Amino acid sequence: GRMDIGCVYDAFESATYTLEPLIDEEVFLVTAPDIWDGAIDEHGIAEEALGIARLAELPLVMTSSRGAQALHQKVGNAYGIQLNVVATLNSLPQIVEMVSRGSAFAVLGHGAVHRQVSQKRLALVRIENSALSRTAYLVRRRSRHPSTAVSIVENLARSILFETVDRYGIQGAVAGPASG
Repeated sequence: GRMDIGCVYDAFESATYTLEPLIDEEVFLVTAPDIWDGAIDEHGIAEEALGIARLAELPLVMTSSRGAQALHQKVGNAYGIQLNVVATLNSLPQIVEMVSRGSAFAVLGHGAVHRQVSQKRLALVRIENSALSRTAYLVRRRSRHPSTAVSIVENLARSILFETVDRYGIQGAVAGPASG
């Protein structure tokens, strides 16, 4: 009951909290560019998409978060495949390091690795015929009317997110207009 506002991924509406979408990010296979056998464009995105059957063959590293587990389950249910998760880590920097060394692949949104993609340390591969995405939500308690300070923080968060997506070319759709 002490939290005024938060941000979560892939949440479900509840009687206790309101959820407002912030961004819907396309999910990609993330790879080290030097081990990918296809061409990669100047934005760090492979020119050809990965077939969903091939995704099941690749060694993946994931977090143990509920969001990653939900994605794993979503892929299994939607496409009837089992992902080959070879490691579970709870540190995005460790996952990035493992992928950049070519030790495994990851399934992440562009926002999580945009810096490494722009530095050509990582590349993104679209997943063919996939509607895989993850949505970040702004969360507030229903029983608490947002104070002026909370409204200012919310507007600032939306504005920063909109600017970040625009500036870095993040592959995602920001929900609602930028406030500011």
